Amino acid sequence: MVEEILVKDILSDALVRVGAELIRVMKQKHVVVDVAAWIYRVESSQWRLVLASPDVNSRGPLQAYQRVQAVLAQLPDFPLSLMDISVEDSKDPLIRALHYAI
Repeated sequence: MVEEILVKDILSDALVRVGAELIRVMKQKHVVVDVAAWIYRVESSQWRLVLASPDVNSRGPLQAYQRVQAVLAQLPDFPLSLMDISVEDSKDPLIRALHYAI
């Protein structure tokens, strides 16, 4: 059975700009991000910024999240929080497929 999914909330230009700004600052802070993509999560009906980094594999997901949080802490009044972000291993098959598709 095929299930149709309707995305009610279109990814806004504002979210795209905010995500790009976070990636720019992370690169300045030498946090490696191989792939960044906004993914719509059906279960929560929300867009989530997925960041793929080799740090997840080499240092573990907790430390990768801590590095993202450290960058966010340096951006006062930034409209994203860690609740809006997922970190994934750059070697994850879905991330690799996204990387090659982009």
